Amino acid sequence: MTQTPWGAPLEVGIALHVWTTPPDSPTRREVYAYRGHLWQREGEAMCRYREADAASADAAATMTTLRFSRDQVTLLRQGEIACRQVFRVGQTGRGLYRTPYGAFPMVWRCHGLEAEVLAGPEAYASGIPGVDDVQDAQARLAWLRFSYDLELGGQYLGRYEVHLDVRRSHFAEEGGMRDADRGAAGRMAAGEADGEHGPGD
Repeated sequence: MTQTPWGAPLEVGIALHVWTTPPDSPTRREVYAYRGHLWQREGEAMCRYREADAASADAAATMTTLRFSRDQVTLLRQGEIACRQVFRVGQTGRGLYRTPYGAFPMVWRCHGLEAEVLAGPEAYASGIPGVDDVQDAQARLAWLRFSYDLELGGQYLGRYEVHLDVRRSHFAEEGGMRDADRGAAGRMAAGEADGEHGPGD
């Protein structure tokens, strides 16, 4: 059965909220904002953004790609930090977390996952968190919520809860994609997401 093809990349704003509950410590919350690109098709989305490290001279040290639907999330990070994780509720995953200091075994178990790929009035009608009016709904393109336990290098790090919201951006009016990003976007649209099965699937 042939899947619906991916749409053209959209320039978006990405809000990322991460709650971490370590063992024997209170929950802490971290909030990030990125500019990136979103690909959509029926029931599925993929977004890509650069993680800027304020302590590094190279603000594009790690590229993150998130591909998600209502029942699965694939997280791919490439650069100074590299890993690949697939999340499905109730399932345990294993992989390697690669850093400039070495590679460490990683184990995770997903406890909850909700996602929606939306655009326009459909977002408002769905009553999703954070959408208070039609104008806000028209900006919302996709959202994702998932939680998991994480073990790294044999040490339990705690419970993670991730909220991702993707909205339309004025990035195009401010210059749009850089040449390097255009090349990456083209490869992804052709199904070559740098080691991850891309939009050609």
